[in-house]
Amino acid sequence: MSSPKDGSVQQTNSPETTSVQIILQKLQDLRGRLVEVTKAKVVDSAQDNKGEEGKPADEDEQKKEKEMHTQLDKACKELHYMIREFEKLKNFEDNLRKPLTTLEENVNDILNDLKVLRSSGGTLKQIEHNLKVLRSNITKVKIQIPLQHQASNLISDASRYLQATVASREGGDLPNLYEAAKKIEIEGSFYKEIQDKYDGLDTKLKLCLLCLAIFPDNAEIKKSLLRFWWLGERLIKHPNALEEKGKKDRVNDVLGVLIKEGFIEPIEKKSRLPATRYKMHPIVRSLLIRLAKEANFFDYDSKGIPTMDISACKKSCLIKSERLSHWFSKNPFPMKVEKQQEEAQKINSETQQKTDSKGQQNTNSENQQQKYQEHQREEKQLLRNLEELQTLFNISKQFPDLPEEKFSKMKGINVLYLGRWESTAERHMEVEKTEFLKGLKNMKKLRFFSLQGISGISKLPKSLGKLINLGFLDLKACHGLEELPKELGSLKKLTYLDISECYLIDNMPKQLSSLLELQVLKGFVISKNRHSCTLGNLATLSKLKKLTINVNSDEFSIDKAEEDLCRFQGLRKLRIAWGAGGDESPKLINKTKDEKKGNGNQETNGDKSKGHKGKQNDAAKPGPRKLKMPWGACGEGSSKSVPEKNLNDNKDAGKQNIEGAIKLVKLDLQCFPKLEPPRWLVPEKLASLKNLYIRGGRLSYLGESKGSEKWEVETLCLKYLTGVQINWKDLQTQFPKLTHFERVNCPGITFCPCDANGAWRNLEKGK
Repeated sequence: MSSPKDGSVQQTNSPETTSVQIILQKLQDLRGRLVEVTKAKVVDSAQDNKGEEGKPADEDEQKKEKEMHTQLDKACKELHYMIREFEKLKNFEDNLRKPLTTLEENVNDILNDLKVLRSSGGTLKQIEHNLKVLRSNITKVKIQIPLQHQASNLISDASRYLQATVASREGGDLPNLYEAAKKIEIEGSFYKEIQDKYDGLDTKLKLCLLCLAIFPDNAEIKKSLLRFWWLGERLIKHPNALEEKGKKDRVNDVLGVLIKEGFIEPIEKKSRLPATRYKMHPIVRSLLIRLAKEANFFDYDSKGIPTMDISACKKSCLIKSERLSHWFSKNPFPMKVEKQQEEAQKINSETQQKTDSKGQQNTNSENQQQKYQEHQREEKQLLRNLEELQTLFNISKQFPDLPEEKFSKMKGINVLYLGRWESTAERHMEVEKTEFLKGLKNMKKLRFFSLQGISGISKLPKSLGKLINLGFLDLKACHGLEELPKELGSLKKLTYLDISECYLIDNMPKQLSSLLELQVLKGFVISKNRHSCTLGNLATLSKLKKLTINVNSDEFSIDKAEEDLCRFQGLRKLRIAWGAGGDESPKLINKTKDEKKGNGNQETNGDKSKGHKGKQNDAAKPGPRKLKMPWGACGEGSSKSVPEKNLNDNKDAGKQNIEGAIKLVKLDLQCFPKLEPPRWLVPEKLASLKNLYIRGGRLSYLGESKGSEKWEVETLCLKYLTGVQINWKDLQTQFPKLTHFERVNCPGITFCPCDANGAWRNLEKGK
């Protein structure tokens, strides 16, 4: 490969080899040669630095050698940085291939439409539509252009500044985008385009968008967090408990607009349809930070990092920093009021006793008095700012222990997010004391409160019941939490309660059944405690749409739960997970032993004992007769693999359940402990079911259909089911409307056209 005189690299490789690949190969070659020389010099230096009889060589020579090695190391590091950045460009180039192909197709469509228009006199309607699509796709590509390339187009001086900054930084980090954006001419085309789109939004949409600016660059933000935040700020309307079918979700509308305009992008997962997380491009965020500062929507420092200052605006963040904000510390002022008063009185008494230098002493007394009055004004202003504070969001603080005397002053706060917002649990959070939570009694306007992921909280104060306007309470992953207060039942406006991953809680207060506005309850525990709230108690919650249950009792019967589930009027999504205490396997084995001895109840277990006989060995070695019958009736004679008693029970139960049907749309079973499925897990009783997830457990087959009924399920996810055996053809027979299927570690499910991730999609039906 030869190089022209201007230093550029000629492309002599095949057409498939991109220019970025050539640059990468060249840089890697140069760095490799330098590294070899550096290693060789180190060896030579170690040998040559000793003169005769082991004496050190000349000190000046040693310094020169050391300086040379330092310069070589720096050159290697800079080449390594360039390689890393060009690897990013390579990924960027790969990601752009499909969008560029789409742009080419858009242009070809427009050109073809123009030919048709000129030849046969067609209409402009199709061309106008294609132009809109083209401009939208162009915007999506422009958003992905790296900052340096945009900077060079906007203003050359700023571009040179960026390049110089990159070369001088240690660790190879890119410069702060917010700092760089200030160097770039704001009137540039890209920033002007974003500004114009922002100006086109209504006020509430602007505020919804500015909420995302407080998160770090490329942060993945959960849709549920945005929903509760926006509802807490009253930026969107609260949906009705039982929404009509087809009624649009306002949160989806807002996110749809922000995606369409290029402000955010969805993060698509292979098993998530649609996306539930979003992120913002750092360049877009850098501009939004400036707009947020202009709107006094959170305060930011010169680097674009949110601050804890509450004097400039009514919204603040908790940030991990070396220096605490003056209001966050327990003693925000250097002198206590009492101490100031004592010193002022002391000065006055000394002034009266002494007659010499009277004028100077009066001056000192006046200065001290002025300082005292200034501190009083500052404290009054601080208390006023705390009372007017509307939002406090923990971005990065690890120990969010708020001063009790300051916490209790936040009377006007709407959103208090002290917990962890990240999807992962990498940031450990803990509080030493929980006395400050007693100040909740004064927060009558609080609508969204989160303690997610905070350790050190064993119980919640009774003052929690004073939050008369609280709509969303997030206690997820509070691993030290042992009990819920009975005062929880006083939260009459509560619509969302998350107590999942609170593993020490084994008792649910019966007052939960009085939360009549509750729509979502996550982490409900079924335990052996007789005083605990039961599934039947929750059936009175007519507005409950989503329920997740943790079973910690082997006395819980999934079959008997059918009666309670039929009583839920609005329940659409249900997840049941069995823990160690909810494993029914030992109970089944003991039952079988008793039946062999003749001690079992013949009326109850007579026929079932035949079905259970020997099943303690089924988990290790599937029996051919039982497991060959997969997902329901697949032909004549297939019912032989299922006990006749169960079939009759299903038929009778189906007749009794016509009026009180289970109206679930989504069902998720985790670690199911039995071989046989619930009796109500059949198409007749779950006619509305669209999403079925079964993950882990001992399940060997799905429920038996009593006739020709087929599942209405569109999304089916099966994971870690080693006992299930079925082929793809039979699976499609039972699930004719399937559009998305996922299989993970299910060796008995065969001949499935899944991809490397175990997923399959019917693109035609999924449109």
